Amino acid sequence: MTEVTARAALYSRLSEVIGVDNAGTLMSYLPGEEPATKLDIRRLEEQIDHLDERIDHLDDKLDRRMDEFHFALLAQGRTYVIASIGSIISTGALVAAITGVMG
Repeated sequence: MTEVTARAALYSRLSEVIGVDNAGTLMSYLPGEEPATKLDIRRLEEQIDHLDERIDHLDDKLDRRMDEFHFALLAQGRTYVIASIGSIISTGALVAAITGVMG
């Protein structure tokens, strides 16, 4: 018996027992295709494993990028501090020179 024939027979019998409306409602909840097989589930597991590996690879890549970013940020911060100290010393020297000339 094909699936279409089996579904039609089931609907016919359900209609007799619980009525046409209830049979239609119940049949609408049944899957329209064949249920998944063990092979389908194995293939899905393989796809999930592959996705998991790709996510791990992306996670490692992101970690490396973040490490590079932190290093660049630290270097930029050091440059900023050194430049700021140089500016402060230069400004202080100019103020001292101007006040020495005027005083």
